[in-house]
Amino acid sequence: MKQNVARLAWIAGLIFAVHIVEVYWIIEPSFFRQGMHVHWLDAAAVLGVGGVWLALFAANLKSRALLPQNDPRIEFSIAQTANAN
Repeated sequence: MKQNVARLAWIAGLIFAVHIVEVYWIIEPSFFRQGMHVHWLDAAAVLGVGGVWLALFAANLKSRALLPQNDPRIEFSIAQTANAN
């Protein structure tokens, strides 16, 4: 499974989406005791918080190194990865 990046990304997205539904399922009944009510602000809150998190993550990602610095094994790891494809 882990060797196919597209499949792994699809599964990760599915798990994330189900987690959002689970949190909604747990929290929503405490606000509306008569039944479930879906409001557009429910989705807007998730997108807003997720958008802020994604923007901060992307900003921090640009300022950090993606590979470990001063690791003596990094050249070997890169060569192994290049040979695997």
